[in-house]
Amino acid sequence: SKMSGRALNPRKEQIFKDVGFREFTFSYTFAPRNEKESLSVNKIIQQFKYHAHPSLQDNNFLYTYPSEFDIVHYYNNRINPYLPRHATSVLKNVSVNYAPNGHYNVNRDGFPSQIQLSLTFGEVAILTKSDFEPNTVKNGTQAIY
Repeated sequence: SKMSGRALNPRKEQIFKDVGFREFTFSYTFAPRNEKESLSVNKIIQQFKYHAHPSLQDNNFLYTYPSEFDIVHYYNNRINPYLPRHATSVLKNVSVNYAPNGHYNVNRDGFPSQIQLSLTFGEVAILTKSDFEPNTVKNGTQAIY
């Protein structure tokens, strides 16, 4: 086939099976300058860790679902129509890097001088074409997923 410049058509087809749940990650870098800012960053990290996990009930026999998030991007106190919308999501992973530049340094209060927080969310609903229809209005703005 190399000499003739032709190859057999394998007649392959692909069959649609399903659509997976979307995942997305947000990363933030904090550089607290004083103890007050360090405490605020620590509180933010702890809140995300708390809400990412289930709780136990019925003598530690059953889990209750972790918190759900409705993430919306704002600009000038309004929903930003140019950034993607997300279906209700759960926080699947919280990753904290206390040396994002490869060097571990601490402030006078002992808190790291730079912290990178990465949050991975997974949507709990599968989107369909109706979520992308032109002029669809959801929560007062056009839905852009």
